Amino acid sequence: MLVIVTLTTPTGFIIIVVSTGTQAGVTTLPQTDPTGTTTVVTFVPLVTGGLITLTSTGTQTGVTTIIPTDPAGTTSVITFVPPITGFLTTVISTATQTGLTTITPTGLGGTTSVITFVNPSSTSSSSSTSTTTTPGPTYSCDAGGYLIQNTTLYRLNLTTGVEQTVAANIGPGGQINAIGYNILDNFIYGITPVNGVNRIIRIASDGRTTLVGPPLSSNIYYNAGDIDILGRYWVSSNGEQWVQIDMNPASSTFGQEIATGTSTLPTTDEAIADWVYVPGGGDYLYSLTTATGNTNGQSALIRWSLTDHTWTTVRTYAAINGNELFGALYASSNSKFYASDNRSGNIYEININSGQPRLITAGPVSSLNDGARCVYAADPDVLSTTTSTSSTTSSSTTSITGFLTTVVSTGTQTGLITITPTGLDGTTSIMTFVPPSTTSTTSTSATTAPAACTPLCSSGAGTGLTVKTYPNPFGTGYGFAGNRSVPNLSGVTPLGVSSSTNLSMSYFNTGSGAYLPGSTRQVAGLTVDANNFTATWTGYFEPPLSGSWRICTLGDDEVSLFLGNGEAFTCGNSGDSGSLALAANYGGGYTCSARILTAGLLYPYRAVYGQIRSESVMTILFQPPGGQNTTDFPFYLYPEDTNCVANNNPQTTTPLTTSVQTSTTSKTSTTSTSTTSTSPTASCTPGLEWAFYQMVQAPTSTQSLPGQIPFHDATADGQANWKTTYFNVNTVLAGQSPIDTGTTLTIGYPQCLNTPPTVYGKQEPGNSQYTIIQHIGYFHPTSTGNYVFNLGNVDDAVYLWLGSKAISSFSNGNADLIVDYYETPTVQSFTFAATAGSYVPIRILQVNAQGCSKLAFYVTDPSGASIVSETIPVQNQQLTAGCPGSTVAPPFSF
Repeated sequence: MLVIVTLTTPTGFIIIVVSTGTQAGVTTLPQTDPTGTTTVVTFVPLVTGGLITLTSTGTQTGVTTIIPTDPAGTTSVITFVPPITGFLTTVISTATQTGLTTITPTGLGGTTSVITFVNPSSTSSSSSTSTTTTPGPTYSCDAGGYLIQNTTLYRLNLTTGVEQTVAANIGPGGQINAIGYNILDNFIYGITPVNGVNRIIRIASDGRTTLVGPPLSSNIYYNAGDIDILGRYWVSSNGEQWVQIDMNPASSTFGQEIATGTSTLPTTDEAIADWVYVPGGGDYLYSLTTATGNTNGQSALIRWSLTDHTWTTVRTYAAINGNELFGALYASSNSKFYASDNRSGNIYEININSGQPRLITAGPVSSLNDGARCVYAADPDVLSTTTSTSSTTSSSTTSITGFLTTVVSTGTQTGLITITPTGLDGTTSIMTFVPPSTTSTTSTSATTAPAACTPLCSSGAGTGLTVKTYPNPFGTGYGFAGNRSVPNLSGVTPLGVSSSTNLSMSYFNTGSGAYLPGSTRQVAGLTVDANNFTATWTGYFEPPLSGSWRICTLGDDEVSLFLGNGEAFTCGNSGDSGSLALAANYGGGYTCSARILTAGLLYPYRAVYGQIRSESVMTILFQPPGGQNTTDFPFYLYPEDTNCVANNNPQTTTPLTTSVQTSTTSKTSTTSTSTTSTSPTASCTPGLEWAFYQMVQAPTSTQSLPGQIPFHDATADGQANWKTTYFNVNTVLAGQSPIDTGTTLTIGYPQCLNTPPTVYGKQEPGNSQYTIIQHIGYFHPTSTGNYVFNLGNVDDAVYLWLGSKAISSFSNGNADLIVDYYETPTVQSFTFAATAGSYVPIRILQVNAQGCSKLAFYVTDPSGASIVSETIPVQNQQLTAGCPGSTVAPPFSF
């Protein structure tokens, strides 16, 4: 084995330590010099094995002993993260460790140490010219900004301006630009020219690169790029020509162009060099124009709509120095982003809602550059108090199996720290060191462990949180700037009661700052006044993994989250409201914190949301140790009155109604037709296939023709007969072919007139008038019992078929449920008696005549939990496309 030890530093001096023997005992690495010496130790055979992630945010004043990589091929990654103000120490070992390894602690001067042990490859050691391309390690959604300059990637401290080289000379050789951070897989993506065509390039946290997807359709120079939270990669040339690319790793069109177009900037003398997605900033990308392009030397904040792809000016700033060119933008929380001026190097904070650019610090002068940052990362202003976790994956590593062992220390470490080794059975170990609070002498820490309840049920028995809605005064209620106190709802009768396995509530906008009569929205299946309401999510959360969970909240107008026994409420008594909020958020960006949670225990949970006008949204994200942000937890959320907690005594009030999901056309199916009990096959694709058709208006409002949809008038005759007679499904579809098809994990479609329709992420030509969207596949229930198919906010009509008729004999007359525009927003439902494991053909057809086009759809299982909706992806493959080669769920046509 060859061991190469290299120590480099941006400042200070260099120490060289060389070891050439196999490590059979403890390995001690020299302590990082506090004056800035950088130590890099590398043991290099090939990479293989599983993953252990060890993270410390405490100031280390002694040495730390880390378990060696076990011979089975496990990869250990240990990260010590103090306030990131100093330099970087990287220690990498790929030698087989058969004893303990002692790691240098983080220096008091702020040095950050990263240590990685990687086991030798289990493949043949013979010489070979073939290589396997691996994606490399992921990023950790840390607080730094990532700056690409030509072919060198830097990590930039946005509060100090200090940059660190991640890797140089990356990629196939061409300049890389238009980078974006993808929160769906924690890689950075950019655009680079290869053999005369533009290619998408994936950049790992070690600088390793991989080309992804086919060449782009245009070879123009793209200098602006970012990836939104849905995995849509938007790249542009100066803010004019643009391309939308699907970067959702779970999508069948991953890496492919979805839409292209050209937009016009607000004025002809403007140009942009980057754009950025801002959490809490709406469905827009934000940018700054160049000051040199303005006759007054002023730059402006502008935004680009992700819906209609048009630019608007938010505000024009007073001149700074008249020479700014903002080539790198970085997303942040609290409705802010950061901007690097190429020419001065200055880093500015931009608040999209108000104010001038605020100078933060001097930074590096750069050109041929672009910036990217994880949108869920903590605000750089609180970087020193944010726990950073490291997640590293590689296609050459084995999957993590077994259970999770967590070891927590909250004291300052002054000696050796020994970490429990990874067991050969696949146990994953995570160690977190948390420094004691600097504001108190009591034994507290930045990451706490809330109290929990002992479960009486087996793990994974949850059926969803209890959701209740209440009145809230318009304009001045809970959520108003002068009314941030959580209301006391004890004894108050709720307007409605429902349940949900999802912690969040989708975005909705009444479109008016004034009260808009008749505006309604859905909250966990309950119809509420969209202008003003209060809603609560109450029950218990069972973490499926032990360790440090990162919890983020976003609310508009406000949400307060309580977690733990005595904080949310007392075990067994949801009416006993606690008083300590884990987080309160009232728009502008995410509020994040960390909690140590233990798998299998039940943590009292209470979220209280307040809406007073206009926009309403609530996003609560739980990120498990080493995992991704998640908002949906089927089986791990329990109602407030669950019998899984001893002496449960929920709040005793009688609701006015247990649900507002009333329906004048509710049906019940007593048998489930054309089903076969079987297990899903590997070739089945989750979700439903969809097809989009563009038709024209029929000559009259009372008769359909092939490819022609009749006008839907508001007369009593039109309201009574349009959905059953005047619009005829089979006549209109006769001889017609869709203009586009795809597969979707969500079911729902809001689209309005005069904008090119976007159907499940794909932009289509024309507008939404006189169109049809079909969805086909199989309903594959995981439980036996009644499933409820719900339709609301329909425009103009939606048809549902279940069973064999959904394949080819569907018609107006045999639809299981038909809902017309004039019957909504009241939710209409159809109840289907399902058998677990069966495959039931399903077809959903939405038709639009004139005006807006809408489909609001969701399905609940026998426990009341939603398995799919416009915002919830299909759960546990309970909707699936046809399975090629299957005899029980074969594909069928539109």
